[in-house]
Amino acid sequence: MSQKLKDIIFEHNLVDIYPYKSAPTWDNGRHGLNCIAKSVDHFLLHEQMVEKIGNFQSCIVNKYISDHRPITLTWRRKDTRFFFPFKYNKVWLEDPEFEDLVCAHYSKDRDRTIGISPMEDIIYRLRALKEMVKRWE
Repeated sequence: MSQKLKDIIFEHNLVDIYPYKSAPTWDNGRHGLNCIAKSVDHFLLHEQMVEKIGNFQSCIVNKYISDHRPITLTWRRKDTRFFFPFKYNKVWLEDPEFEDLVCAHYSKDRDRTIGISPMEDIIYRLRALKEMVKRWE
């Protein structure tokens, strides 16, 4: 990127959304010493847009279109939460009630999981256990 373009970006409070995996988006199709590859595609957003709207991420698509690899821009709202799986806290083992809770949970509802795959059974039981642990804490 030229210094003139960098100055314009700075003066106008723009943010260059760098690709997730930095790689050239253009090359001249040659190999070895004759190969020229550059990152010529960018997403420029105003800094207030990034601050107010959310998190942006740029990604370079691995599929070539002519001599370019396209880039995509994805957005995730700031208030969007990711689903987090069950997280185990080893402090729970210090409380004897916790072991009883887990044993009781896994010994009940056997009929409900008959006919589903073992992986689906684990997912079902972990989701239910997560809710039980939240109430227990």
